[in-house]
Amino acid sequence: MENKQNLLTIIVPIYQPKKDISAILKNLTKQKNQNFDVIILIDKPNDNELEAIKKYKQNIGNRLKLIINSSHQHISIVLRQAFTFVKTEYSYIFYSYSYIKSEFTNHTINFINKSVTKPDFIELNGYCRGLVHYDFYRDKFQNEKIINLELDKSPITLISPYSFNFLTKTEIYKKIYVENLTKTDNLEFSASCKYKSIILSKTFAYYKNTWVEDYNFDISILSPKIINLEWENIWGLFNQLYNNNNEELKEALLFSQKMHLQHFEAGMLGQINIKNKKSLKLIKTNALLLINKFNEKNPHIINKNKYFLSNKIVILNDVDIQQISKWEKIFKNFTW
Repeated sequence: MENKQNLLTIIVPIYQPKKDISAILKNLTKQKNQNFDVIILIDKPNDNELEAIKKYKQNIGNRLKLIINSSHQHISIVLRQAFTFVKTEYSYIFYSYSYIKSEFTNHTINFINKSVTKPDFIELNGYCRGLVHYDFYRDKFQNEKIINLELDKSPITLISPYSFNFLTKTEIYKKIYVENLTKTDNLEFSASCKYKSIILSKTFAYYKNTWVEDYNFDISILSPKIINLEWENIWGLFNQLYNNNNEELKEALLFSQKMHLQHFEAGMLGQINIKNKKSLKLIKTNALLLINKFNEKNPHIINKNKYFLSNKIVILNDVDIQQISKWEKIFKNFTW
């Protein structure tokens, strides 16, 4: 019998993964708190994958729903379909290259249940373990503190620009996917999903007592073209909601976009070492073009934006960023 009291739905998009589906499902099976629903979205499954899902369903019963993407539709379209079935208050998108510890559901569910104010948006520790090794840990956040985003926009500037290390209320996801506010989605590296979720949120919490690791080795997740489209989509929502008339939120988003491009994107590209040097060089060149395009539109932002000034952040300046050879030092020399 389906447990109507469940608080959380875990949505699992299995979209052309190189990872064995049994390993993905095992990560869910070993969760010590099994009071969650599951929706699996799978792209053209083979017989072995269907058999693995069948065995998993025998363990969890009606808590599992399966959506087969037989026509290879874009991930955002399949997620839209998935969210029409979600009945729980919260959702987490568990991408196939991610890994959660066995206490993940137990910790997050207990935190939400004990919170007097249920946060709309919950940021978690995130660790990249694929293309590069990099940790998203923010000691500037007070653990478990509920922050009113209408009064304090700073959490927007502190979250990672990637989607694998947060969860949010289902109603927010539905606004993004079901109401067709998202046209691009870069899987677990989606900035669009992340920032649109926090734009639509009223309350925020950082929860450090669990973590998510991601092992995606596909360099296409750093595509400058996709990143550009995602930020166009983010600003599209901003203009739709505020008609470019919310200076506090605008300043926070400009800071976040600058950091995404000039710290996270350039920093990761500077750390990557792959055999296809030609492909990597092209991505770096296009990333620099995107950085320069942003800087031309928003000159001297490091010296003007209050989040750069108040946090005393040290990143490559707009002159040094032109030397791609210096990108390999971005993560090493970063201070906040």
